[in-house]
Amino acid sequence: FLLSTIVVCHHFLLFFGYSVWRPSLSVQGLSLLALNGAVYYTASYWLLKAQYHSWLGLLAAAVAAAYLAFGAYLYRRRSEEKPDMRPALLSLGAALCFLTLAIPIQFTGFTISVAWSLEAAALTWIALKLQNPRVALGALVIFALVFVRLVSIDTWMYANATSYSNAQNYLLLWNGRFLTFAVAAAGLFLGARWAAHLSRPV
Repeated sequence: FLLSTIVVCHHFLLFFGYSVWRPSLSVQGLSLLALNGAVYYTASYWLLKAQYHSWLGLLAAAVAAAYLAFGAYLYRRRSEEKPDMRPALLSLGAALCFLTLAIPIQFTGFTISVAWSLEAAALTWIALKLQNPRVALGALVIFALVFVRLVSIDTWMYANATSYSNAQNYLLLWNGRFLTFAVAAAGLFLGARWAAHLSRPV
């Protein structure tokens, strides 16, 4: 078990370090950058889920942080002669995916929708500050996930009061379901307000 974990981490760091050392715009280089994290996390998930499941969300967040740092590094060192942003955008997209994945792994219940709503609103604010509509598209995807979860899961959670002894779930206003929908609505309102001030792509 320990040897397998070390081997998986070694391969991830090796390929990730190679991508940092020699960023490539080729299909092979971009594929390596994208697949490295996915393969690493999938292997780590199956190795660690039995004994360390409570840490897997933090592991996904750590992988997201690595991709975010790499994407920021590529964005800062971009060349004016070759302003190809594909590696930076791919890294930032991978970071967004892993961060979004970390939330349902680490949290449960209404907390997932709340965290996704805050993440989407924060992304829209970042898109406004950068004046980058592409970042806002990521926020739109997460808002879509929030909507699907609200309709398919959160609406029906604690639907039968007689099945639960915790009366706090059924207070008129101050209950988890109401607060979840309120946070989601506030996040969507702020996201729409910030997105309205984004510059239109030419």
